[in-house]
Amino acid sequence: MGNAVCCGWSYCQSEVEYMAESEQTLLPVTNTSSCKTNDVKEQSISPQNSEVSEDPQEPRNGTDNTAECKRDHEKWFGQTQVTIHGDETRAKNLESEQLDFGIEGMRNHQQSEHINTSVKATEQVFKEPELLEMKDTLFKSDISVAADTDVHIVCNQEENDGEEDLYRDEDEIEKAKSQRLHDESQLAAVASEKSTIEPSMAILEYCTREWKGNTAKAQLIRNAYAAVCEDFNSIRRVRGDNYCALRATLFQALHSVEKLPCLQQDDLDQIPDKLIGENHNWIKQWYFRIQDSGDANPVKILSGYLMALKDKCTQLCEMDSLKERKAACEELFQTDTEEYTMFEALKFMMLAKAIELDCNKVQEKEVPLFCWLMFARDTSTSPYQFMKNHLNHVGNTCGLDQVEMFLLGYSLQVTIQVFRLYKFGTDEFITYYPDDHKDEWPMVTLITEDDRHYNVPMNDDQVTIL
Repeated sequence: MGNAVCCGWSYCQSEVEYMAESEQTLLPVTNTSSCKTNDVKEQSISPQNSEVSEDPQEPRNGTDNTAECKRDHEKWFGQTQVTIHGDETRAKNLESEQLDFGIEGMRNHQQSEHINTSVKATEQVFKEPELLEMKDTLFKSDISVAADTDVHIVCNQEENDGEEDLYRDEDEIEKAKSQRLHDESQLAAVASEKSTIEPSMAILEYCTREWKGNTAKAQLIRNAYAAVCEDFNSIRRVRGDNYCALRATLFQALHSVEKLPCLQQDDLDQIPDKLIGENHNWIKQWYFRIQDSGDANPVKILSGYLMALKDKCTQLCEMDSLKERKAACEELFQTDTEEYTMFEALKFMMLAKAIELDCNKVQEKEVPLFCWLMFARDTSTSPYQFMKNHLNHVGNTCGLDQVEMFLLGYSLQVTIQVFRLYKFGTDEFITYYPDDHKDEWPMVTLITEDDRHYNVPMNDDQVTIL
């Protein structure tokens, strides 16, 4: 008998050695040393003493399970431990079957080790912190792509409105437009719980962070900020939505102006009823957010907004301590709902002032120059068109134009001084809205880089250094 090549495990060798010792008593010629390399030795056995063993069963395919392989080996060697007294042909057949079984077991064992090694290596790789970081980055990237897709869809919907208008009546168009404006405003303001007016930071530090390039415009803006530093030492960033001009102006007025008579007049909340009495019934078409619209009387809603603005202004102006007033003002600009109420009230005050100026113009009374410019636009030839095509969209899809900044100043009876940084080096670097009451009305100061977004320059003792 000879030994076949097996899996090389230690218990296989011990089994073969045990079998070899048993055979030594009957087969003194047998030489068993290793289950891997020995040749078959022919044995001379007497026919009288020969015992025919049962035919060995076909060995099963090996697996990577050690216990199962061991059981297969024990079964096999149990069958072959009987004393072999067959002829030469049977001995050779037995050797061939053992050889095939051993080779198959060795292959399966090697394959199992390779798979286990690969799995462990894969697990180790995916435990690396860099891979976890990459996963987080990819997840954030997916969110960003999804957000960009939503904005892209909204923009495409706006571009296609012209084609859809051909197939829809006016009510459907207005309803769809209102829904789109609401969606856009929600995307623009994505739920920020912090103050809409950020803490003060040093102007030059802010400029260095925001304008690092070497282009001509970057150099111009840096020089403009340096000029602003002659009067102010800090800047407060305002939330970049379409209310920013109203927010920055009202914040400065409530924060710094001692008295605001136009916001404290007794009949402020009665303005909508007065306009209805003057046959301006179209003010009922005022655009409200979805949750504020419905069956409620729009005149009543506007009166409530004006009353809330009046109460807030009166409360702040009656505070004795300037520190207390500033703290209350900071808290006021942390609540979106209260802000919205104030901004809509301020917009309606602008509409009321536009109606007043238009009446004076029709009666050939003296009106400021901006009034002629405002009503010379094709989209605002009358107060009604001004409301429908301009004011109704402020805060939703657009901000205030320059000519409307003049109207805002007139409505609050304040002079709005604006540092227009991109106009540095020209006479328009500092512009006043309006410029005909600088000596009579209190002044508030804003700063802009492009006439679209406005921030607030300040003189603060405590300044955040970036």
